Amino acid sequence: MKKLLSIILTVTITLTLFTSCASASKALASTYLDLGEKYLTDLNYEQAIVYFNKLIEVEPKNTRAYTGAAEAYAAMGDTASAIAILEQGIEAVDDPTELEEMLTVLLAELVVEDEPTPDEPVTDEETSPEGEDEIEEEEAEPVVNEEEEEETNVTAIPQALSQVDWTERYGSYIYRPLITFFEDGTCRFDVNKAEYIDTIYATYTVYVCPDGTRVIMCNIDDPSEVPSYFSISYWFLVEQSNGEWLYYGNQAGYTGSFTALEQDTDEVISVETSEMSAYDLLLEYYYLAVLDFWDTELLESMNLNYVCYDSDLSYLAYAYVDINNDGITELLIGSAHSNYSGVCAIYEIYTIDGGQVVSVVSGGERDRYYLCDNGMLSNDGSAGAEYSTYVYYSLTENLRLSFVEAVVYDGSYDENNPYFYCTTGIESSDGSMYFSEENYIPITQEKASEIMDSYTKVAISFTPLSDLH
Repeated sequence: MKKLLSIILTVTITLTLFTSCASASKALASTYLDLGEKYLTDLNYEQAIVYFNKLIEVEPKNTRAYTGAAEAYAAMGDTASAIAILEQGIEAVDDPTELEEMLTVLLAELVVEDEPTPDEPVTDEETSPEGEDEIEEEEAEPVVNEEEEEETNVTAIPQALSQVDWTERYGSYIYRPLITFFEDGTCRFDVNKAEYIDTIYATYTVYVCPDGTRVIMCNIDDPSEVPSYFSISYWFLVEQSNGEWLYYGNQAGYTGSFTALEQDTDEVISVETSEMSAYDLLLEYYYLAVLDFWDTELLESMNLNYVCYDSDLSYLAYAYVDINNDGITELLIGSAHSNYSGVCAIYEIYTIDGGQVVSVVSGGERDRYYLCDNGMLSNDGSAGAEYSTYVYYSLTENLRLSFVEAVVYDGSYDENNPYFYCTTGIESSDGSMYFSEENYIPITQEKASEIMDSYTKVAISFTPLSDLH
């Protein structure tokens, strides 16, 4: 009898331990999945890979563990690792259909030949990795940027510009920079540092924007001769209506990006000018904002997207597209890095209105826009692993967002049935929508996927800002 009770007790303890371990393993897997999704949404791909791999260790048959890791690898440009993790998953999971489909897309990217560069035309026959038509090159041209066809004119600019209050960031000296222009297209940048003068030589070009604004672009002749502590790579000046010029340049140890330069002498020189589109000038601001780490307040004052604050020139990119086919080319600011399906996110859309550049759509890294093949815009938003929105807009004639429908994933509201459909919401001043529980119509995951799959995102050829200079 004692032996029988001992056996029963042993079996009971074993079953209890097994159940407890299984429960703990399931909880750990849920945590790894949530963290993987969170870091993927936050575009922290390295950490996303770490937690999706941890999920594979505790749940080797979890399909999302493999697709999540593959998405992160693909977003980092590591297609080989993305393919390897998918192949591993195909051998491990019970139903590899989703993994095989994703693998097919990635393998197709590797065999695409003669993919057009941003400067080459895109024909109707050439498609993105998902077979989606890319934007044709003739749609992707700036409003005015054909230098070989430009007509040159002559204008008079001050021979010298100076600045009085330019203070070193880590010192107390007051310097007096002086920029002198010569009619042969060269210029000299002198910084009087009390006891000695730093001098940098450069070439310059004077541009005229459509609204008449003049811009002087200066490029360093020999960067190797620039003192390392000065670290200036290029600069430009923009004429103001009061006759002063604003200086924009990157230089370590100095402030003054938005300090007015006063004319040093009454002497002027005559130089030829070239045309510069309003978009070209805006892109120069973007380039410098990323290069010189402009803060969010400065970005907002210059009508630049906040993603510049924590970005780099190879990540942030631009494209020219007439998105509503009205004959006016829009400037798109987005990511140079696509997701696994070959589609890049759009963060900002600018158009020309009354001769001025205006922003018509503004998003961000967790508020991403995509152009769809039906002419509509898709907006993917996220506030963490428990809340995501997939909102779809049509565009009015003046490019204002017009809400159509939305799918909301809200696991904190109903963890058993987290998918909801919305046809109403809270409209913000720019036309974008927000949603509350009052707008929720419960739907199944299958229905949510059906709605989202009815919108096909178009792959746009973006050019990294690093290609500007």
